[in-house]
Amino acid sequence: MKTARMLLIMVLVLVGLGTVARSQTSIHVYGADDPAIDVQAVQDAVDTYDIVYLHGTFDFENSQVYITHSVEIIGEGTDVHGEYLTKIEGGGLGALSSASSDNPDVEWTVRDIEFNGARRAILTTYSKRFEVTGCRISVSSNGWANGICMNGPGGVWGTHVTGSVSIKDNYIDLSCAGKGGIGIMAQMIYADIEVVGNTVENSSTSGLWINSAGNIEITDNTINAGPAQPTSYRNGILVGSWFLGGDKGDIEVTDNTITTGGHGWDNGIVVEDGQQELRDVCKVEDNTITYVDGSLIGSGILLLNHTSNWTFEDNTIDGGGHDYLTGILVDSECDLNWFFENKIKDITGEGIILKGDYNIVGENKFDNIGGQNIVDEGIGNVIEDND
Repeated sequence: MKTARMLLIMVLVLVGLGTVARSQTSIHVYGADDPAIDVQAVQDAVDTYDIVYLHGTFDFENSQVYITHSVEIIGEGTDVHGEYLTKIEGGGLGALSSASSDNPDVEWTVRDIEFNGARRAILTTYSKRFEVTGCRISVSSNGWANGICMNGPGGVWGTHVTGSVSIKDNYIDLSCAGKGGIGIMAQMIYADIEVVGNTVENSSTSGLWINSAGNIEITDNTINAGPAQPTSYRNGILVGSWFLGGDKGDIEVTDNTITTGGHGWDNGIVVEDGQQELRDVCKVEDNTITYVDGSLIGSGILLLNHTSNWTFEDNTIDGGGHDYLTGILVDSECDLNWFFENKIKDITGEGIILKGDYNIVGENKFDNIGGQNIVDEGIGNVIEDND
């Protein structure tokens, strides 16, 4: 009996110790600035530990580190001069990547790290919770490049990001994206996503491209366009839920600042819903869109593909007096939207063009519009009390 009691006590102690160890495992990894050492050292750490602290400079060359289980990857942040103390150089198609269907429920976090020279700095194809905070990213590619990418295997048709996504307070530079660059891309995910307080510089295709069936919050981001690239369009923010079935969450695009111009087709904010399903709340409010250079064609706000039941209020669109711009363009298939108290000025084209039906336009302010303030080409639109 005494032996049995002793065995039971030993089993309980071992179980207790194992539980504590699994919930609090962490390691500090120091960069060698050598791809022959760094990639494997970080891979071993994220394979084994729950929290990985990175120090110094790591050279990934053209290799990636793959996320195999839930983990936090944390850098040292910046010194008193704002220089990052943890840097990852290179990384190819995804310096840090969760791309395996063997681990669809990983929950991973990246914080306070500078990334230089990857085609995609951070990529997730399969994950349940995903967070990137306080990072600085400079991409590099002769072709397309993304700073932070949520995308499916083999393209847009297989994304498996299903829980929650938080992208906050990051700085992304797309100046070295050869053919086109997207700062933050969420292509066909099924997750609630918040994109808050980020800065995207030198945007060449889209600053933010957010396509999710869940709740979408895009708030307090700054997007500055760079030189024109050989792409047909450029958007400050592109948001919607095209080709996604199931229930839809709310969309809020608020308090963002977009500076653009100088491209073939240059739009500030584009909203799109290809399935004509109505969300409870869809609003674009208190955003500022400024054109600092001419564009062949463009719209401050563009509604595409059955966008319905949206509210656009208190947005400011400044065309800067450049040619061929429209303040707000409502596509022919976009009905039942509301436009209130928007300020549109220095537009060489029309202030608002309504090609859709049964939209309501009121209390907007127009200043120095080259064409007509409002052009109504639809059916049943209500236009009243505009200044």
